[in-house]
Amino acid sequence: MSDSESMEEVDRLLERASRGDTSAYGELFAVPAVAAELKAIALGQMKQERPNHTLQATALVNEAYMRIRRLTRIQWRDNKHFRGAVAHTFRRILIDHARSRPSKKHVTLHTDIPADPTVDAGDLNEALDELAELDERQAKIVELKYFAGMTMQEIADYLEMSKRTVEGDWTMARTWLKDRLGND
Repeated sequence: MSDSESMEEVDRLLERASRGDTSAYGELFAVPAVAAELKAIALGQMKQERPNHTLQATALVNEAYMRIRRLTRIQWRDNKHFRGAVAHTFRRILIDHARSRPSKKHVTLHTDIPADPTVDAGDLNEALDELAELDERQAKIVELKYFAGMTMQEIADYLEMSKRTVEGDWTMARTWLKDRLGND
């Protein structure tokens, strides 16, 4: 299947899901290109977590599937919209997982965000929510960069803006998060 055929199939499945056909999600997550991309993102995400993390990449994708398939009233615009939802879902899963562990409530962050590699999961979630209140676009950029593993160019394409603007917002968001999370 070519890339354009894959994208057409993804678009058809997202359209079905938008109409309330929850079986479309199972087919969507089974599209080889989608499955490979989500697995790669999850693997990249898990590489940033602590070495003894109990959640595996496959479990992260499976949990994302279970949560996304419950979205019965969402009108999917396109694959970018879907990727953004997956990024947000990965964020929620990792935060929820960290919170559920009584003795270890820290998540390891990409080194571009705080200087300290571990941050309390609740603090991170609150900080991202606060950032979204101040600048929703910056919070979205952090989410797409960190939780979806997108490059600056992919984020720029997703948000339909210049790469330079995304890089500027990324720099400001990192600085704000470092300050908010108490890192030097």
